[in-house]
Amino acid sequence: MTVSDATRLAVRGDTGRTLHALCEADRVFDDLHRHLRGGGPRPVGWAPRVHGRDRSTVWFDTLSEPLRDHDARPTPRATADAAEVAWTALDDTLRAGGLLPEPWREARRS
Repeated sequence: MTVSDATRLAVRGDTGRTLHALCEADRVFDDLHRHLRGGGPRPVGWAPRVHGRDRSTVWFDTLSEPLRDHDARPTPRATADAAEVAWTALDDTLRAGGLLPEPWREARRS
């Protein structure tokens, strides 16, 4: 899964496949989190800050919840859908030049 590939969360099928997709997305998000908190460069396609309101932290938080708690919504499918929407919105925000979410910004300052 790439940073912009939230489509794996759109997997259709039984609960087991959906939970596997959530676990895989959580693993990728953890890898990205470690990379950026460690001072690594932005992934290709994420533009430097150019304009606009800072919505990235909201999308980061909105994505973190369903990835950490697979029972965050009434069904695994609803949880995966919420994660897919948030992942896509975070990626779109950063591609448009939004600031990195606060947890990733803070690591770069220290």
